[in-house]
Amino acid sequence: MVAVGVEPALRASLTALGEGRLLVIDSFRSWQCGTWIGDLTVEWRSAEPGLDFAELAPLQGVRIFAHRRLLRLLHEAGPVLRRGGLPFHRGLGISLTRGELWIDYLDHANS
Repeated sequence: MVAVGVEPALRASLTALGEGRLLVIDSFRSWQCGTWIGDLTVEWRSAEPGLDFAELAPLQGVRIFAHRRLLRLLHEAGPVLRRGGLPFHRGLGISLTRGELWIDYLDHANS
């Protein structure tokens, strides 16, 4: 089972930020200038994302879904929800405790 952590500054406000929505973890990847670039994405949605996504354990009553292709990475890398974005538009972000696993994932995502 994938366990998603929450940074201390976000714990008290996660439920309020969700406003009854669910949280979806996904990623993008693109070949640029001879190397793979990409990032994990986190977004609030009002409806379940579909069969390509697995439901994870909820956090403070917030339902969480992650794309199935990310489950092994998330399980091994230790995801942590955090405040993200620009100072004038503070959304959510996600960090990996073992960020080096993301680099390996980028290189081998389709293998």
